[in-house]
Amino acid sequence: MFKNINIMLMLLVFGSAASAQKQFIVRGQINKSQSGWIRLTYFNMGKNVVDSVQFKNGSFEFKGLIEAPADATLEINPIYGRPTYEERMRQDMREFYLEGRETLIKSDSGLKAATITAGKQQKYFEESEAAELAVARQMWALNDLGEKYRTENNQTGLDSLRIRSVTIIKDKEKLDSVFIATHPDSFVAFHKLRFAEVLSKYSDATIATLFGRFSPEIRNSQLGKVFAAKIETAKTLKKGMPAPGINLPDATGKMVSLSTLKGKYVLLCFSPSPDTRNLARIFGQMVGKNFSIYSVTITNNMDLWNSMQHSASSQWTSVVDFNKIDSPTGTLISPTAKAYNLTFALNYCFLIDPAGMIVMERTVMDPALFSKIQDAIK
Repeated sequence: MFKNINIMLMLLVFGSAASAQKQFIVRGQINKSQSGWIRLTYFNMGKNVVDSVQFKNGSFEFKGLIEAPADATLEINPIYGRPTYEERMRQDMREFYLEGRETLIKSDSGLKAATITAGKQQKYFEESEAAELAVARQMWALNDLGEKYRTENNQTGLDSLRIRSVTIIKDKEKLDSVFIATHPDSFVAFHKLRFAEVLSKYSDATIATLFGRFSPEIRNSQLGKVFAAKIETAKTLKKGMPAPGINLPDATGKMVSLSTLKGKYVLLCFSPSPDTRNLARIFGQMVGKNFSIYSVTITNNMDLWNSMQHSASSQWTSVVDFNKIDSPTGTLISPTAKAYNLTFALNYCFLIDPAGMIVMERTVMDPALFSKIQDAIK
């Protein structure tokens, strides 16, 4: 009897989770001379999903469940392992937006030339892709000119290209900002906002405002809830707020707390691979100014951490966090990552005053970091 009750409870719990997902169908008909394997890759509920089917006469079909629209990729006869750049360029593959509905893919040749008929998210994706392609073409033209100028040893020409590339990148960021602000029901726009947050392109207030304009479907999705949690955590990491505690092992395995440096200005750094050269330069410039560094390497690769210790300096504190940041979703599993709203594969810094209060909010580690530190201490 109790077993049956448990089964009923499981059905209620997992059935409700499953009901939040929608069924998708991807039907394709490409050139009838083609056959082999075709692979579908997408993210769902925080996991990378890979599905493959064998197809004949150019016809294929995929079925499954998806919680929210997501970027997906189809590949014909995919290459496994680590393909070269040239192999990837030759690969017949197509990116599209997978939604909880039917998607039709038709082509007289391969996937790259296919026409995709789907829902509104695919239309938003194609609109965004067209703008991205226009920017890419400008950058390709600059790269071609760059090759020419390098051959000619034309430094003036190369300098002008760098200035033009910065302008193109800024124009691209403006286009993204407009797209995000004008597409409140677009998951494509939401994913652009997530990427902008990773790169600290907007202030926390702007991020919160833009996110709040998205539709309930987006905000209540799994990724939406993760993003909302990060917005709330950001409120606790403002200037004048106490820095959350950290206690992590150093290279010897000894636990070293951030609080042991209280009484000094502390540059708190997070990175998958610390920029020791930049840190050494900053440390040297701050000698005699009641300053120290607490460098946290976030990795699950013990060998990588050990190898990095050969270049690590004993002048400051270096510790490691072997817990995980889930890169596809940005889910923060590490307690340290949760406390400091960290994002995978980026170098972030905070500056903490002698009383343990934040005086410089999250900043990307770059050549301008020393100037930012000086401004925060003034």
